[in-house]
Amino acid sequence: MEVWEQIECRVSRRSYLPDSVPPEARTRLEARMAQLNQDYGLSFAWLEDGAAAFDGFGKSYGMFRGVRSLILCKGPAADPDLEEKLGYAGELLVLEATALDLGTCWVGWSYDRKCPLVPLDAGERLALVIAVGLVPADFTRREQFLLGVLHRRERGRGAIQAPSGETLPDWFVRGVSAVLRAPSARNRRPWRIAYHDGSVRLTLTERKAFALVDLGIAKAHFVLAAGGQFDWGDGGTYTRDAGE
Repeated sequence: MEVWEQIECRVSRRSYLPDSVPPEARTRLEARMAQLNQDYGLSFAWLEDGAAAFDGFGKSYGMFRGVRSLILCKGPAADPDLEEKLGYAGELLVLEATALDLGTCWVGWSYDRKCPLVPLDAGERLALVIAVGLVPADFTRREQFLLGVLHRRERGRGAIQAPSGETLPDWFVRGVSAVLRAPSARNRRPWRIAYHDGSVRLTLTERKAFALVDLGIAKAHFVLAAGGQFDWGDGGTYTRDAGE
């Protein structure tokens, strides 16, 4: 499955089958986690059974069913770019899981954050988790309802800015199309992407919870589609790869 296919196919799933993730898929995801941990100074970890954090209506607000396996999104608490890095690298894991025909969902609040999922090392912070597992072929009624609510909140292309009359290069259009497919907390899309004379800026429009995670996810989508790389931080500089 090509990257664009992964971006197109990815959708949040909140109902999971009781079966464990197949060993070969878990092995591939754990290998990817190890590489991302090394590349970005993070400490993603696999938790085979995190169901206790989702048991009961009060913990998951009734939005999740059958959650079992989790990817724990954690890293050095002192890193000022921790949440953005987790969003960026975590979305690469989400898309890898999509290619393996697994369902996923970013989860920030809708689980019992007091549940001891795993001991943390000194100076380490668990920011959020990613539910991952086998999912039913069809969406449940609850999932269909939630998708409908979130889609009604979409803000479309209003978050895209470019000078009138300036021709947008194909690579930027590809990047924007991918960013518009990026997930965000409550589908707020708390960012604005601007183009001028070959320069790209991706900035936050609000600083609510997990906005920096959303920024990292959006940057990952843009880079996967357009190439190049962003510096970390709100409004970080975008650089095109040489020869592109």
